[in-house]
Amino acid sequence: MAAGVPAPPFVPVSLLELLARHDPARAEQVQRLRDEPPPDAVLVLGPAEQAVGQLAAALAARVPARLRCAPVEVSDRHARIAETRAVVWVFDAAASAPEAHWARLAALAGQVDEVHLALAGTERGRGGGAALAAVRARLAEQLPRLAAAPVHLLAEGPGRLVAALVRPADYPGYRNALRVLETGLVEALGRRLTRQRNAARRETLEDGGSHQTWIHVIAALLHEVSHPFHFRRP
Repeated sequence: MAAGVPAPPFVPVSLLELLARHDPARAEQVQRLRDEPPPDAVLVLGPAEQAVGQLAAALAARVPARLRCAPVEVSDRHARIAETRAVVWVFDAAASAPEAHWARLAALAGQVDEVHLALAGTERGRGGGAALAAVRARLAEQLPRLAAAPVHLLAEGPGRLVAALVRPADYPGYRNALRVLETGLVEALGRRLTRQRNAARRETLEDGGSHQTWIHVIAALLHEVSHPFHFRRP
């Protein structure tokens, strides 16, 4: 290892084994990312489809990486996520993204550690205004890990985005492996907590049902005691 070069992050075997018990497919993905050559492609996509194509063309001449652009609905296989070191997601200032697009961004951010955000459709020199504020608010709700990430305004030119992309993070394969590992474990924990809550809710309902039965019995007895001739025929 050259002096001054940080050691690659270590994928804990115990956590990988834990993930394999709950999500074998994702554990296999972690192993591939850890062991195969590092990913070197940049994937550009997002709701602002016209801006996506223009941005990809502008980046291709300035970023030393394989550039791909794709529609939001592209599958992981066709997008070649395993070869992707960075995702550039382009929001559209003219329209809010539907829930399906937010879900897609969350899925990508759960597999690729390096995610860059851009906003198309703003006016140059105006700072993004309400559109940028709306994007940041939704990021805080949907993707807290990206809530404080820079949102590059394409109206100001791609310079800052280019600068970010030409300085890729060290060991992107390991970083993506760790990101997938974290995502898988968090989702597995979420499923377990959901099962526990559902089980507790069923127990509560069952207990509540038996309590309601006794309440009805006691209420009927009290009613008969307070009206002793109510159920008697003349």
